[in-house]
Amino acid sequence: MQIKYQCIYLFQSTIGKKKDFFPIKIGVSSLPHRRLQEINGSNPYPVIMIWTSRNFHPKHAVNIERALHKFFTSRNSHIHNEWFELSHAQINWILGIFSSETDAEKIIKSIDDFQDMTINDHLRHMMSFKKSTDLVGSPAH
Repeated sequence: MQIKYQCIYLFQSTIGKKKDFFPIKIGVSSLPHRRLQEINGSNPYPVIMIWTSRNFHPKHAVNIERALHKFFTSRNSHIHNEWFELSHAQINWILGIFSSETDAEKIIKSIDDFQDMTINDHLRHMMSFKKSTDLVGSPAH
């Protein structure tokens, strides 16, 4: 049986932006383009893909997705199901973790290491990260 490797993806709804926060779906799929088509087929408003990771073993991909969901839920960013209100800095923070780590366990550890930070410490880190590297342009408006 062949293993279907999966990637983490970030999709953005083209509506629902609040100030500097964007509705972002954090998910996992072996075929993210097909998943995007499925979501757009049942959504009254367009959803766009803003990023996908490299492929991981399915077990690792699901664990990374859960770690991200847990992290942003603990930051009161959860909207519904796999949808979160994320700032540009938070999106860049996700991309930064994936650009600096390739091992799934290290990625999960990096996410978990931030769990213990206060909101203010976390925001300071994200702002310093954003100033030092701008990995992605502004999400669509």
